[in-house]
Amino acid sequence: NTTLVSVIPTLGLGGTCVMMSKFDVRHYLELAQLHRATHTMLVPVQYQRLMDFPDFDHYDLSSFEAKFCTSAPFRADLKRQVMQRWPGRLTEYYGMTEGEKWLNINLRNFEIIVTDDDMENVLRKMMMPNE
Repeated sequence: NTTLVSVIPTLGLGGTCVMMSKFDVRHYLELAQLHRATHTMLVPVQYQRLMDFPDFDHYDLSSFEAKFCTSAPFRADLKRQVMQRWPGRLTEYYGMTEGEKWLNINLRNFEIIVTDDDMENVLRKMMMPNE
């Protein structure tokens, strides 16, 4: 589950996760603004609903550093709109399960590496300086 890829390291490194029982565009934007969210993991249909929401541009989302998209193809026009209207970098994870079985996540001063089934480097933590 790609959501766990962001939740587990965040909690393990002392971060805060804000979760919703059901996705609602207005409530999502209110929570993101209130908590000064820095990262989010959404599926394309959620990004589409956010971009279609008439008041989207009235929320302060300037704290975002990164957004992630997973679970379905992310149309180029929607991706472009998200990148133009919403601060922070954008990473798409869809289709990555067909490649190598590793994932590298950089979170400020830490690097967490998840590798293949040989269990080499599984959840190995190492300090990484900010660059």
